[in-house]
Amino acid sequence: MSVMLRVTTALEFSAWAKDFCPSLWQEDCSLLKVPVVSDRTDARLCHLDGLLLSKAWSLRECAAVFEAAQEPPEFVRRLREAADSHYDSAQWLAGDYVGTHWLHSFALLALDDSQPSP
Repeated sequence: MSVMLRVTTALEFSAWAKDFCPSLWQEDCSLLKVPVVSDRTDARLCHLDGLLLSKAWSLRECAAVFEAAQEPPEFVRRLREAADSHYDSAQWLAGDYVGTHWLHSFALLALDDSQPSP
């Protein structure tokens, strides 16, 4: 979705996203659920923290574009709340070195609430 955010207008992106990922508009969208990281000392499982942060970044970008496209405010709010939940669930400051030494860049991107421009 990130590429499409950068090559389309807000209205074009919104129309494309409705075709590409219609479940995003459903109340119980599984894409908005936070995955559980069961073992942050496991070099593979700790990558879920990176996923949490990159999803937070993507959801914030999408929310900004959907807001510009005048999608319903409750939909935009749900995306922002999901982004916050993903960000808050990621443990990138404390924990095992196996994950924390590389997660900072994802955390900074996840805090970026600016709208991408095409």
